[in-house]
Amino acid sequence: MQTLHLSVLRKQVKPAFGCTEPVACALAVARARQALATSGPVDHIKIVCSPGIYKNGFGVGIPGTGERGIPIAAALATLVGDPDQGLEVLSAIDSTVVGQAKEMVKQGKVNVTFDPDVSTIFIEATVTQGTDVARAIISGSHTNIVYVEKNNEPIYGNPKRTLAKDYTSAAVSISHLNISHLVKFIETVSAAEIEFLLEGVRMNQEAAEKGLIESCGHGVGRTLRAMVEEGILCDDIATRARIHTSAAADARMGGLPIPIMSSAGSGNHGITAIIPVIIVWEQLQLPQEKLTRALALSHLVTIYIKEHTGTLSPICGCSIAAGSGAGAACTWLLGGDDTAISRAIQNVIASQAGVFCDGGKNGCALKLSAAAAEAVLAAHHAIRGLSADHFDGIIGKTVEQTISNLGYVSTHGLTNTDAAILTVMQKQV
Repeated sequence: MQTLHLSVLRKQVKPAFGCTEPVACALAVARARQALATSGPVDHIKIVCSPGIYKNGFGVGIPGTGERGIPIAAALATLVGDPDQGLEVLSAIDSTVVGQAKEMVKQGKVNVTFDPDVSTIFIEATVTQGTDVARAIISGSHTNIVYVEKNNEPIYGNPKRTLAKDYTSAAVSISHLNISHLVKFIETVSAAEIEFLLEGVRMNQEAAEKGLIESCGHGVGRTLRAMVEEGILCDDIATRARIHTSAAADARMGGLPIPIMSSAGSGNHGITAIIPVIIVWEQLQLPQEKLTRALALSHLVTIYIKEHTGTLSPICGCSIAAGSGAGAACTWLLGGDDTAISRAIQNVIASQAGVFCDGGKNGCALKLSAAAAEAVLAAHHAIRGLSADHFDGIIGKTVEQTISNLGYVSTHGLTNTDAAILTVMQKQV
């Protein structure tokens, strides 16, 4: 069983350079560009993606460019994108190629649309250079390249399977487990096996520090810190979690050229799942091993909930999934058992379930700020025995039932939410 948990952590806790949706599009473009096996500028880039990819990439800053959205990321991918780098595909950009990419977008060489009939993660990138045309398809997860072709000749994968646009990767799943299983794993696994998670501490703390120093995003973290200095807010543990979590989101969404440790396919999930846990751990002055195990729990709970709600869902995974993960981990650090940890997750979901996702953008820092504080408060509520119960809306008699209910609402009750959000977003351009 430990092998399963470790496999999930290694697969879904990865560094990402820039928001994962435009970066995933850049990855598909870079792979198609590689398939052309030529040098020089390309003539045209066409991307067709699922609504969730389009929504999350629509208004987010692309690191090192001062620009937002998928088109600039796609253009950069044809210039310096390395598909072997995965979600760090754009890490080699500099001012020269940024200027070239901007010119490509200005000349109309990049076209990005979405297919409203696709519900899973799906990106089809077609790159044209002269008479040569290459195509790459990502499906099922942000890095899962399932098909590549050049001039209609397959290079990799099966075209019949991908044309249906419903391909899902054979990813290992933990959705059949329960919260107690996850707690048992993090308490018994060798600390050395999960020590790699500490790299996310370094990455995401550095992002928070950047967000507090530099003018980026909406400056939510800097504003909150100023409010503490002015005596408007107290310098308590929940406020510290707010400040540092939102500052990291400011840096990431604002497009600073920094890597983030992601969780469940999202950098913002990684920020929310990691930073509040660090803040509570620092306050409690616990050994580093405690932090390592708590981070494992935070990531696993985040992934577990995302497996029920969907990778790109109409609800805000940072607020609900990663917020629950952080709440569970903080509760464990405070000495809570399985029952208390379940209470914390129930509390976060009861509080945050109505938050929907309207794409990746600077304003995500505001949502992450609220989620971070709620995670800390939910943990302290849980330690004191407070818990939402099955008379509270979608809250079930068990935490697993609650998560199942949340998944049902997300996948069945909110089927038109993304379409409505995209309609509104496109009208505002």
